[in-house]
Amino acid sequence: MKISIRKEAEQEMMDAREWYEVRLPGLGDVLGLSVEQALDAIIEMPAAHPYIAKRFRHVLLRKFPFSLVYIQQDDEIIILSCFHHRRRPGSWRQRQ
Repeated sequence: MKISIRKEAEQEMMDAREWYEVRLPGLGDVLGLSVEQALDAIIEMPAAHPYIAKRFRHVLLRKFPFSLVYIQQDDEIIILSCFHHRRRPGSWRQRQ
């Protein structure tokens, strides 16, 4: 299964990682590992995660208040957003 990450989602991941790293050195790496685990879970079983709107699914990151929002199109998974649950919970909706 091929996975693509939209530029906006990648930027959100990098911003979050940087924010946590500034707060506590090493915590940004922990966030990065959590993102990798979420991506692995999506690749392994893309249909196992709940829908949050029509064809959009999400997976929660462990230990962090973020979700990866994605869609599956044929044999490709597209990550649309890495959103913070309190900052911009509906911001991913424009990214289709």
